[in-house]
This record gives sequence, structure tokens and C-alpha cells, in this order.
Amino acid sequence: CLECVPPPLDEGFGTVGTLVNAAHEAPAPVGGEVTISCFLRQVDGRRLVFAVEASDKGGIIGRGSHERFIVDNVKFQAKSDKKKEN
Repeated sequence: CLECVPPPLDEGFGTVGTLVNAAHEAPAPVGGEVTISCFLRQVDGRRLVFAVEASDKGGIIGRGSHERFIVDNVKFQAKSDKKKEN
């Protein structure tokens, strides 16, 4: 979904994943090719919600949703680094 974030984000901003919800619907053979597709379903302020599907040559094997939040990279990194100090 990171690759599906609509460009361009303002300079210095990125996204972080905050939620993954997936349902496994069918088996896929070991070594088989799986294709993942996603589309941006909702934008709610800084929250981005994506619909995701996984399929192989036999059809859908799983689907779900993924949320990402737009963050200021410097502030986010500082907050993360502060946790190392504690």
C-alpha cells in the first residue's frame, strides 16, 4: 500500500502503517505466484484506508484492509528516538 499512497506528499512527510486486517479465503500452492492489488478507499484527514486483495491463477486467496497515517518524518523520528532514551 505504501506504493499506492497518492503522490505527492508535502516535502518531509511520509506514511506509517497502523492497521492490517486480512482474511485468508483459499489456499495457494507453495512456490505459486501471488498477485497483490490495492486501492485507496478512503482519505480521512491524515488517515488513508486501502482495500487489498491477494490472488493467484485460481482467483482470490485473501482480502482485507490496511490503514496508513501521514506523518511529519522529522517529528515521527524524534518521537521514536525518544523511546530509546527511556
